[in-house]
Amino acid sequence: MREYQKMLKGALSILGVLVIFGGVLWVPSEGVQLQILVVMVGVLALEAGMWGLTQRLVPNERRFFELREEGDYLITLVRELNAAAVATNESARGGGSQLQQVVSLMHECVERMSAVARKTSPQHAERVRA
Repeated sequence: MREYQKMLKGALSILGVLVIFGGVLWVPSEGVQLQILVVMVGVLALEAGMWGLTQRLVPNERRFFELREEGDYLITLVRELNAAAVATNESARGGGSQLQQVVSLMHECVERMSAVARKTSPQHAERVRA
């Protein structure tokens, strides 16, 4: 399904560019309003591809939502770990305890990740189907 999304995204971008060029090159210059309308349609198609609006057209295949949420939280903790390490290097007082606290939170997060691995959440699955 992801390959289909990538193809659709690329196709929309290419279609948008082709419509823009077609509007400029083949629509008679006397019909400026039609030319502008065609170019705007092309720009909208191009932007739909660029912004990834195709994801709304293709259903989400994710099943392991809780694991994904924990992974996202772990990435947030990595940022906090870096900030705590920088704070520890800049001032010797107080930074070490913050660093250990973030490391502790990371360990807890990994434990939760192992608990939710291979589990699909029924409430998330219903939300995706709706």
